[in-house]
Amino acid sequence: MELIRQSDKLANEFLENCVEKYEITIATNFKRSDREEYSGTYWDFEGQRICFIEDFEEGIFKLIYEELDSFLKDKGYEVESLSDIYMVLARKFVLAKIQALGIAQGLLNGETYTYTNDKSLEEESLLLQKQPVVSTRKTRKSTIELEYYVNVIAREVMEKYPDNQKQYLAVDVSKKLNSKHGINKKPETILRDYLGNFPNF
Repeated sequence: MELIRQSDKLANEFLENCVEKYEITIATNFKRSDREEYSGTYWDFEGQRICFIEDFEEGIFKLIYEELDSFLKDKGYEVESLSDIYMVLARKFVLAKIQALGIAQGLLNGETYTYTNDKSLEEESLLLQKQPVVSTRKTRKSTIELEYYVNVIAREVMEKYPDNQKQYLAVDVSKKLNSKHGINKKPETILRDYLGNFPNF
């Protein structure tokens, strides 16, 4: 059972391993002009992500078994396949994989990812955005405020409904943003742009 208590930490390490691979793929094998020909494109990431989400909603985690087995072997853990502990890990690793694929899509769109205990170029994505100089400070301030509101609301919802799925969380956050702060953001926008910390806000 000790492994279950470490499952969030292990899942986060797995997530960052995935993101690292995606960053390498994007930097070395991806050309926007040849988007359809390269593995690791936005649509490849999206297709994988949808498959994992659909299986997760059905309580099926088999798509992650191979990667989970490889990760556990590399870490020196021996866990019986399909045991209770294994299935807890599989569930958390599927969530991590879904999040990693979402991060990969963001990386393709010029966003950055800050690894645990690592300093990254947090302003890099802002440099790639073509915005008028005068509006940059205001836009950045409002974006930071919105991210703060989303995180606070998401944390409240997840505490109340810990098994809430990401797409339903986006709907809840959208409604509360509107009712509490008068901010009208579609659930799809919140899901895509503001729930990168799911499920740990």
